Amino acid sequence: MVPRLFRSCNFEWNQQRKLPEKFDWRRKGIVTSVKNQATCGSCYAFASISTVESLILRKQQKQRQRYRRSSRHYEYSSFNDDDDDQIWMNKVKPHHHHGHGGDINLSEQHVVNCVGKCHGSSVIKLFNFLRNEGITYEHLEPYNNKPSKCHNNYPVRFRIKDFCFNYQRVHSNEEIMAAIIRYGPIFGAAAFDKRFQFLRGVYHGSCRQSRKHLHHSIVIVGWTRKNWIIKNSWNKDWGIDGYLYLPKNKPNNCGIGWIVAAPIGLVVEREFI
Repeated sequence: MVPRLFRSCNFEWNQQRKLPEKFDWRRKGIVTSVKNQATCGSCYAFASISTVESLILRKQQKQRQRYRRSSRHYEYSSFNDDDDDQIWMNKVKPHHHHGHGGDINLSEQHVVNCVGKCHGSSVIKLFNFLRNEGITYEHLEPYNNKPSKCHNNYPVRFRIKDFCFNYQRVHSNEEIMAAIIRYGPIFGAAAFDKRFQFLRGVYHGSCRQSRKHLHHSIVIVGWTRKNWIIKNSWNKDWGIDGYLYLPKNKPNNCGIGWIVAAPIGLVVEREFI
């Protein structure tokens, strides 16, 4: 029997409940700071790491909420959610940096070294690495804009339990919105061109939409009444504080409707040495 490579994302939404007119995970404190990939073609690493960081922050928030509802305190605390996920958050070491409330910083360099170097990566190869090997903290493998030797003997690694991935058709705005609410910020791809490098506001120009032209990985963190809110990895002086506001009145604008991927579940592995 061939093992399942990944699961399909769930786009179901209760038709009796309208999708919100606007939604932004940054306002809920689970989006980490915009980073800078510099000249290395490592957007895939930055986008995927950002979704895992948000997954960790969502788990931390859930645990804090359970603490508030409980009158008892434990040295070791675990919880289960809809994904049958268990995590001991006392193993997660906060790494504080200034952003939208995020307090975890994982290593893109670890992914660059072991997955796609500076030449990009397929989504399946990328998320399978996050599932099978996991990633460490940024301070244990700092980003240096070029690949180095791959190794996984870090004292702590975060592995995802699974991931969902859809790519065989264009997804509607409503499906993308439902996925963002269900999974948190989602991994996507876009067909940007050279004009995007100099973007300073909302983008109203044209861009390609076919799947074959997708070449840049991004994170969709929410939407406004008119625009998608897209986190990029070209530093904070790009776009609006590092974000692209892309009009969503045009389905599959810049090809972002093709790829939807998200990490599911988390395992923290620590070696005591």
